[in-house]
Amino acid sequence: MTTRPEVAVAVDELRARIPTPVLHASTISGRGRTSLVALDAQVIERYVREVLDSLARKVEWSSFVRYVRQELNRAPLRTARKHPLRSGLHNVVAPNEAALEAFGWKLVGSNRISLPIMINPNPQKYVDRICQSADAVAAERARLLDHVTPDIHDHRLALVVPSIFWGLYGSWKEKLGRAPADLRPHLKKALRQIVHASTYFDDLHLSDGSGAQVPEPVQRLLLHERAKDMKSFTATLTAVSATTMTPMLRLEPKLNAVRSKVNDLAHCVRVSAQPRVAWKSSRLAKELGSLMRERINPAFLERIDAVESAGRIEGLKLICDVPLEFLPSRGMQLGMRFDCSRVSPLPGNLSHQICSQPPAFVPVKAFDQVLVLRSFGANDPIRRLFEGAVHIVAEGIETNRVTFNFVDVESADEIAAALKNYQGALLIFDCHGTYEESSGLAALVIGGKPLNIWELKKQCEVPPIVMFSACDTQPMDGSHASVATGAFVLGARAVLGTYFPISARKAALFNARMLWRLEAYIPAALQTRKMLTWREVVAGMLRMSYVTEVLELLEAHADLHFGREEVESIQLATTTLISARDAGWHSLLVTRIAETAKVTEDRVRELMERWCSLTDAMKYVQLGNPERVIIIDAPFEEAWEAASDEVHGLDLRNGDGSLDHPA
Repeated sequence: MTTRPEVAVAVDELRARIPTPVLHASTISGRGRTSLVALDAQVIERYVREVLDSLARKVEWSSFVRYVRQELNRAPLRTARKHPLRSGLHNVVAPNEAALEAFGWKLVGSNRISLPIMINPNPQKYVDRICQSADAVAAERARLLDHVTPDIHDHRLALVVPSIFWGLYGSWKEKLGRAPADLRPHLKKALRQIVHASTYFDDLHLSDGSGAQVPEPVQRLLLHERAKDMKSFTATLTAVSATTMTPMLRLEPKLNAVRSKVNDLAHCVRVSAQPRVAWKSSRLAKELGSLMRERINPAFLERIDAVESAGRIEGLKLICDVPLEFLPSRGMQLGMRFDCSRVSPLPGNLSHQICSQPPAFVPVKAFDQVLVLRSFGANDPIRRLFEGAVHIVAEGIETNRVTFNFVDVESADEIAAALKNYQGALLIFDCHGTYEESSGLAALVIGGKPLNIWELKKQCEVPPIVMFSACDTQPMDGSHASVATGAFVLGARAVLGTYFPISARKAALFNARMLWRLEAYIPAALQTRKMLTWREVVAGMLRMSYVTEVLELLEAHADLHFGREEVESIQLATTTLISARDAGWHSLLVTRIAETAKVTEDRVRELMERWCSLTDAMKYVQLGNPERVIIIDAPFEEAWEAASDEVHGLDLRNGDGSLDHPA
């Protein structure tokens, strides 16, 4: 799509050199271009068929072409139906409305949420309309998936909070020093209101009360730039909602005000030598969760806290910089209750790129060889912890299909060399991480020196999945230019980062569990499900690690004692439910601990809140789109056919027999 003459001409020149047909939609009229106004489903279908005709000439594409043609001919194009929801003509509801339109509905009426100039607008009106639009999407999604086994569903909800560069929270006053002296007092008020925004509308009071105001051109510039920022953010959200039909709850920006609590928690975890650090970090994590809950409207909490559909663990998408994984819900944090993945709104261009990516289908054989890039000093006591834990686990596995290849690296060049011929799907960095609180910047320690992973962009690409067994690779209180974010610049699709420093011993056990997950769980799951998302693979492993850590913490600090057989029994019971995606796994954990320790369940919950609100498993964060990295154990067309048979079997006709149903 082009909107500028010089870009349109450049695209035309590129099209002439590309053998496969290219659809060029443009606002600039010209030969071979399709008007944006004329770009509809019929145009796109004709274009798809042209591409298939072109690909059909190549033997290697024959299976794909045959399959897609079959799908195209299976059902006619749907026609839009009128939806009772009225358009709100506002960024806060636009993604939900786009989801409905993308799946065949048409919003024929409008009821504007706000006007350019409003006196004392009511924030609750925005909340009500957001919930109304999200419920409409959720209802349509539920109808479409009513008869489909929920093996590969994306998200129950997306929780969204717009963000600005968090460094501004501490430096916005300083940055005003570059403004003209006569504008400085007024701009200070305006910028303060933007940085500390609490609701959905900007209320920029640019007068000091004496009648003096910021000149009108400056006012227009502020409001214009702010509007462009929100419009860009909304476009990113729409890329998610329109492709996955995810209901989006746009939470109020006052959530960003928990920054001070985030800083307190991060500082406490890093100063680990202080006495009673386990209790202090757990208390601060609990306080952070409680503060976030206080700042979320009850109407949103009602939808977040709703009971899981069919009692199964569900997915949750977070598009924000606020650590909502620590939000308490139904007796546990969101990061444990749901299969969570997050995308940071910053940097905006990278965020949009991540949210616009199509699914990546990865064959299970791509996990047979896992590359581990290791960098520790020769005398570092944790140098071989990971490798040792993997060897111990491997001894108990009969098949030994999966191999972890450890490669020691000392520089960026050696990292690039190790990746040059690697064809597997998973890369693990095993090294130290470093973080400077003053600058907010994190780095990997490679060869004894900090390495900014962003510097590798011109030297190498990484596999679709990257895991960091290192501290502070996605610091909760740090800059968006983190180590984990840098992996996306190198080509990653799903990244497992760390919010804080992590225990080397627990990290080694966690990675050894990954061997079990790759060797046994994935093949077993694919025997019945045909498709499996990487997010589920990691989320289940995090829950199992959480169970182990809870038992250790309660025994170490709460004077609850468990024998080895009792620990194994509790782990087996909870692991069984976790693997079955049963949402009752946490309740069972509480019950079994209470029965074993001979205390009440209320007492167990009290002790878990006191000591287990920040386990090492909760320090990990899934970034990007791990739910769209889909593992298959068959050629793509066979796997997709098996997963979609139930959908094709549904009767999607209306009562009059017509096929204009948006399914």
